[in-house]
Amino acid sequence: MATKWYWAQIARHAGEHWIYLPDFIGVNVAAASIEAGLALAAEFAGDDIANLLARGLTVPAPTPADQLEPVADEVGRALVAVEVPGRSAKFSLSMDEALLKRLDQAAAETGETRSAFITTAVAERLRNLHPRQVTDEDVLRFLDTADLSKLDLGKLVRESLRKG
Repeated sequence: MATKWYWAQIARHAGEHWIYLPDFIGVNVAAASIEAGLALAAEFAGDDIANLLARGLTVPAPTPADQLEPVADEVGRALVAVEVPGRSAKFSLSMDEALLKRLDQAAAETGETRSAFITTAVAERLRNLHPRQVTDEDVLRFLDTADLSKLDLGKLVRESLRKG
């Protein structure tokens, strides 16, 4: 998989942080924290890319920051790492016959091929095993692009301490 970086626009509405990824229709996330919202937005964008590729469509190119239209109540922007699947590779897999039969039944129920079902299951397992963590670099990228004059940092610190 390759990583592409997309801009997220961060707004504050009704006590929640809203994360918008303008390159993906419908990837809008509300979360209690910016970090949680960015992680969810990255996951949803990855799912959107997988759906686009499954339908034979192209992955959108990231929009440059200077071409983004501001969103209502925008308080900052951050770069979000989104995993983009590469080319498929064939490999041999040994499996118990009974399990293979169950796999084929489940794939048929979901309208997927055997390969698509296994790929989705492996991707989900890996996401659960190694959830995306917001790094210090992610936070620094946000701080570099955010208009902090609109933030009440004292209030954010107090809210964070109450939750933490």
